[in-house]
Amino acid sequence: MEKHNFMKYIAILGTIIFGLSVTFAWSAEPDHFRQYRYPDDGFEVAFPQKPLEFRTDRGPDHGHVNSYQAVVVNPVSQYSVFISHSPKRVFEDAAIDAYLEGIVRGLTTASDDAVLKYKRRTTFLGFPAIEYQYTHKIEGVPVIGRGMVLLVDGEHIRLSQIYATNDSNAESNFKKFVGSFRLMSIDRALSKHRFDERARSISFSPPDGWKQGTPKFAQVAAIFTNPGGHSITVLDSGTPAYVCDNYKREIQTTQGVQSTGEISARGRPVTWLKSTAHNPAAGIRMTSVHYCVNTMKGAVIMIGAAPEQTFFRSEVMFRNAATSMEIRK
Repeated sequence: MEKHNFMKYIAILGTIIFGLSVTFAWSAEPDHFRQYRYPDDGFEVAFPQKPLEFRTDRGPDHGHVNSYQAVVVNPVSQYSVFISHSPKRVFEDAAIDAYLEGIVRGLTTASDDAVLKYKRRTTFLGFPAIEYQYTHKIEGVPVIGRGMVLLVDGEHIRLSQIYATNDSNAESNFKKFVGSFRLMSIDRALSKHRFDERARSISFSPPDGWKQGTPKFAQVAAIFTNPGGHSITVLDSGTPAYVCDNYKREIQTTQGVQSTGEISARGRPVTWLKSTAHNPAAGIRMTSVHYCVNTMKGAVIMIGAAPEQTFFRSEVMFRNAATSMEIRK
């Protein structure tokens, strides 16, 4: 199971903390923690020192993991955030329970002389999560591993602390570390490969890594999605009389408009509005932002949609894609 291989990698990384020279280390006192922001992965957290960043590729079927790791000595400890990027996601409740349990099981299986002290299913920041603690050895030295794993849009984020058994500040430092963690809007680069349909004169840059779908209706010019259920759809009304005011009235009637505004796309005014409605097919509430441009051949609309709980994660990328649009006159 690839999860166990990944956990073994994490366990091996932990051995590094015992080989560091004290010349480059300092104590992880609470007042050393400072907040760091990572918009590419959409989070911020307080580390006791500036973390190192790693990317671990797990093959085309399993994606990759980005890790952020800060090490301190005296007493020795390591603070890490692991962000999974997997094409396969977990959404059903039973599968979520099994997945979270499997991560903890993988950690203990990959560690030497591991003894699980506790594991507890909980919620963290409103998302399903599991908290755990276990003892094990690294290079024969007893240490304690503690962490929190949460599932966001079907993929996991793990906050990890590994510390020496004589670390009297471990409890307070763990609370400060986990308590400082915040999810934020992902601000990742747009794709270098623009979508360009010359027949409609519609061009834009989708978020990097999102997959292009096949439209089922003539009015749909483009569809791009990510594995977490976030999507961008571009509609072309193709009717000169149909303008953004018509579209706004339809959304107001069917979903209700929560807010409106205006941005600029390559110098052209773009009206936007936000709505939230229940999606019967998915069984959840979806939030959408609609960007509308009037043209001589009718309104063109870009819709960014995501589950209500995690819409904020893609909101910046939706706006960036919209501002990249080049639309016919």
